[in-house]
Amino acid sequence: MLTTGFYLIVPHIIIIFITLFLELHLSSGWNRFYFTKGIALFKRSIPLAYSPNLSSETLSMNFNKESSHAMVFHQLSHEEIAFREEYQSFRLSSITPVIHGLIKYKEGNLEIIGLLNWFPIVSSLVVIIVLVGIAFDKEFLIEFKLSSILFATGAVMFFRDLYEDQKVRYSKIYSVLLELARN
Repeated sequence: MLTTGFYLIVPHIIIIFITLFLELHLSSGWNRFYFTKGIALFKRSIPLAYSPNLSSETLSMNFNKESSHAMVFHQLSHEEIAFREEYQSFRLSSITPVIHGLIKYKEGNLEIIGLLNWFPIVSSLVVIIVLVGIAFDKEFLIEFKLSSILFATGAVMFFRDLYEDQKVRYSKIYSVLLELARN
């Protein structure tokens, strides 16, 4: 007989896979909505009196020569360039990107915006929901409940480290933009 914990886990795993598939589809297709709307975790601007002549090719060349993480850039419009990590560059050390971004010129400012990816936040919420459900399920042993709490704490710390890594990457993109804007 299956426990209530099993019934709690299966729909959540399906939600995680649907989120992953949807995000990969929107990201790889350079979907405008995906790259222009969302929760901004990183935002910096460079004041410019003129619209810079930036292209996705120029940014790719200038960023990727200075970084161990390959980034891909895509021109959405004359004043907007979307970017994300290249899918082939994932390694165990980076596991999953947690933010994607947009570079845009608006009202005298060149902005770089890092947006939160959906997969890490949805998967984190699902793990927390499942672990809380397990913690309150009377069928599970106390040892399993304690390990669930420890696992949730470890997951939070893991994603915090991923965000710190992403912050460094977006700061590098900002530095490249600053250098290109000065030229």
